[in-house]
Amino acid sequence: DQVIQDIRFDSEKADGFEFGIKSRWLDGSLQLNATAYFFDYDNLQLSTLDTETTQFRIQNVAAASTEGVEAELTWAAREDLTLRAFVNYNEARYDQFQTSCFAGQTIEQGCDQAFSAATGRFGAQDVDGDKVPGAPDWYASLGFTYDFDLGGSGWRGSFDLDGRYVGTRSGSLQRMPDSKLDDYVILDASFRLYSADEHWEFTLIGRNVTDKLVILGYSDRPLVGSGNGLPAGSPGIQRADSVSRVLRGAQWWLQASYRM
Repeated sequence: DQVIQDIRFDSEKADGFEFGIKSRWLDGSLQLNATAYFFDYDNLQLSTLDTETTQFRIQNVAAASTEGVEAELTWAAREDLTLRAFVNYNEARYDQFQTSCFAGQTIEQGCDQAFSAATGRFGAQDVDGDKVPGAPDWYASLGFTYDFDLGGSGWRGSFDLDGRYVGTRSGSLQRMPDSKLDDYVILDASFRLYSADEHWEFTLIGRNVTDKLVILGYSDRPLVGSGNGLPAGSPGIQRADSVSRVLRGAQWWLQASYRM
């Protein structure tokens, strides 16, 4: 039964290794950690939108792999100042995967798999070697925490600022045109006011404080576009409108707590 086939998928398996080191320097004030890893995935489960039925389906990626290194540093530079940094290089690729074509994708654009005699066209494409969408090769963050006394009032303040860099990445599993996403930097900040006995705490938290517009990914608009899997120039080929997912804009909220 086709309905059963559409909702059936295999279990996901992973094999690999991870090793690293944790170290302390400068009388324990500086902590440096580093990790290297490699994982192979079989039957990786992936949720995709079928634009013809407007339903999400879980597919099994035949094979995928990820490998990389990361390093993390935390340094209590002074009693009132802590610095932190993180960097990660990660290669996440599909080793073997056949997925659906985007609407209007021609044979010349790679839609040349899974030929259907009923429709006279192809319905899938190989994305072997492609980046996993949304997974950048480079990710890094840098930040600090500054803690200070408020003039002997019995209250203290703490200010946090963190910047996150996300490198270029793929925005579409279906290799949609112009789906390569630019790198970006996001700033987060917070200010904490707390009593010296740590019973009371008020925190103002900000995310994406510069209100940066960031596109996270693309997909075809459902029920729009047609003619994929045909030679270029064939009648009936129509590209679909693209729908993008974006990062939330600037967010601010106030948090209050009391500890007994």
